[in-house]
Amino acid sequence: MNVGSSPYHAVQGLFCRDAQDTLLAVEGRKAENIAKHWSTIRAQVTNLFIEAGVLPSGIKVHTAPVDITDCESPCSYSGLEHHQHFVREIYHTTKRCYVGLLSCHFNGLTEKQAALRDWIETFFLLETTLWPHSKNDTGPGPDAHRITRQVTTLFETTLRNVSSHDEWDYGREHFFRRVLEFVVRGERIQMGVPAFPCKSPNGRKVGGMGPDMAERIALQTLHSFSLSVQEVYAPGAAIWIINDGHVFSDCIGADDQSVLDYDQQLQNTYRTLYPSNTDFEAIRFRGLCDMFFNNPDVTSTFSPSWISEFEVAHPINSQRIAEAETARQIMMACCSSSRAHFDKLIVDQHPSTVSLYRGQARFMQDDLATPDFLAKSSKQKKKTSFVVAAEMIARNQAYSNLLELLYPNFVRLSIHAHSNKGPKFGVCLFPRSKIRAIASVENRHELVPAYEFQVPTPWHNAIITVEGDSMLYLGKAEVARAAIENGGFEGGWVDGPGGGHFALRAISCSTVDDAVFEDPVPLIPTPMTTATSVFALTPSPVTTASTPISSSTTSTYSSGAPTATEGDGQGLGIMKTKVQVLESATGGAPSKEEKANHPKTPRVAVFCGIFDLPWRLIRRAFRSRYERPTSA
Repeated sequence: MNVGSSPYHAVQGLFCRDAQDTLLAVEGRKAENIAKHWSTIRAQVTNLFIEAGVLPSGIKVHTAPVDITDCESPCSYSGLEHHQHFVREIYHTTKRCYVGLLSCHFNGLTEKQAALRDWIETFFLLETTLWPHSKNDTGPGPDAHRITRQVTTLFETTLRNVSSHDEWDYGREHFFRRVLEFVVRGERIQMGVPAFPCKSPNGRKVGGMGPDMAERIALQTLHSFSLSVQEVYAPGAAIWIINDGHVFSDCIGADDQSVLDYDQQLQNTYRTLYPSNTDFEAIRFRGLCDMFFNNPDVTSTFSPSWISEFEVAHPINSQRIAEAETARQIMMACCSSSRAHFDKLIVDQHPSTVSLYRGQARFMQDDLATPDFLAKSSKQKKKTSFVVAAEMIARNQAYSNLLELLYPNFVRLSIHAHSNKGPKFGVCLFPRSKIRAIASVENRHELVPAYEFQVPTPWHNAIITVEGDSMLYLGKAEVARAAIENGGFEGGWVDGPGGGHFALRAISCSTVDDAVFEDPVPLIPTPMTTATSVFALTPSPVTTASTPISSSTTSTYSSGAPTATEGDGQGLGIMKTKVQVLESATGGAPSKEEKANHPKTPRVAVFCGIFDLPWRLIRRAFRSRYERPTSA
């Protein structure tokens, strides 16, 4: 699917060399070919270099043509009829070496297209993180291998997401080699994860537009992993959160400014949690605009006229800002794949492409919540969803291509369920032992198959707490609201020092008006001290809810049901005896007359207590069957 004629597709690879033409590092799709033909390349270009320009900082850019007809051409570059290979180089004072790239120039470009190509190639050289290996390296020693194995095991056991078709057994070696490159040089291990774009503008999914408890826990997860690495490897690991909000914001109905606000709030949240200099190095932040507009050598040599004729599709209305729009145009003009090729794959029913396309369209149809979209008919919504899906896929591929050249030596992480064979490795932002993804509060102890291999993200969901449960839950906001509206739970959205979340408490069956029962025949052996879900790994204690949720922290979604004075426990509940029920309702022990005047406990009430079902709703359906008339 990644086929095209963009400047990205023309780049064969990046390299570092010293003044004696020794190849110090090489990365890219054709890295092996560059290494294989290195002597030929250097022999030709040494006397052919010309100065292509001087940047404002004084850095000189040199280019030279090279004839490597015996070198395999890039199969993903679609402009191969009239082309020539070129080498472009600059000297990096920080890296103390030359950084260059080999690219395939198509001769049919317009003047503006050629100028944009030259500019973006220089941009790649200035901004790439590719670093030279030491000339004095004798190879990794036993300590380097031992440390790298420890870091790899840490990732495998704490952060890695296991996919349904996991190939970590193969990918582990790729991960190991990437980490080893940093350990051999004694440098901080660099990792990058495109994530934390912005809070979903869909109010059914989230409790607010800013980072909340879900984001805080995700940041804590990443920070904890970084600290764990530092315990076995002193330089530690830096995880770069690469904000991709401006890549997709105009496709999901989010305003560009909301992306900036969310990103700033996220950074403030992290710095509040972890204010030290060491913490600052552990988690770093960067976005699309940061990449293109933070280097004066880049911004001062760019001309907007080069992309003036390049249009980026905006299938969903949103408020855009000029800088973000320019960044999107540059990304798509320089790194996007062929849309015609994508369309052909769809027409030809290419299995993986069609599956991705349909899956993305289904997601967008559920996710989009702008007024214009909601006003459409079902048929129009479906059509728009497929248009948005195609644009989202194209943007994602372009962004991935951009990051490949900017961070070629990074350990590349992803919040998506990759197979983990490399070069990308899926991560889980939430500890599974403490947080469970749910589709229903009532069925929160059940495994949701859709979430078994892919834990939902914090920006599409909210944290839900249930009083008495040690487990935290992650789900859409509508899941919490439905639990309240159905009458089984009370509570609402709570803003606190730990971050915003939904705080719920089960409404006891014993608090239903005029529902007083006789002692039931025990269906559960007593005493019972633990309650275990079928899917739980460890039992959790049955506790009672004793403290009502403050009315000042509940939202307008709170139900009008009576407030329970004592809960029935969580998980597999335990039915109260009639005496306990009456004591709870009247404040004292019931008399014999009171006991005699109330019907026996229906079995449905016991069922209700066991499975935490809302008794108020079920009682109505069974009242006529179980109530008996009382004497006058």
